[in-house]
Amino acid sequence: MGHRGFSSSMLVFLILILIGVPISSSVPFIVLHGIGDQCSHRGVKRFTKELSEWSKSEGYCLEIGNGSWDSWFMTLEDQADVVCSKVMELCQLIVLLWLISRIIRFVR
Repeated sequence: MGHRGFSSSMLVFLILILIGVPISSSVPFIVLHGIGDQCSHRGVKRFTKELSEWSKSEGYCLEIGNGSWDSWFMTLEDQADVVCSKVMELCQLIVLLWLISRIIRFVR
């Protein structure tokens, strides 16, 4: 009887994974560079582009303030506030673009 429960649990788990794979590959992502780096640097640009190609999702590098300068001298709490604000703006833009694309498909 314990074996049956394990099998159904595994089946539910596998179904959830299979359902989640296409969804997770369509979710946009953000890249936050390390201390002393900038989104405009070639390596960060290439990293973001490669992640986008690999995941088949749109990727965005978020710059906080003056990039390398602020990564050293802005408090982590202030950096987190900036990231949260930018992600909210980005999410609103993505939702707006998604709605526009749905409207265009509906009109056609």
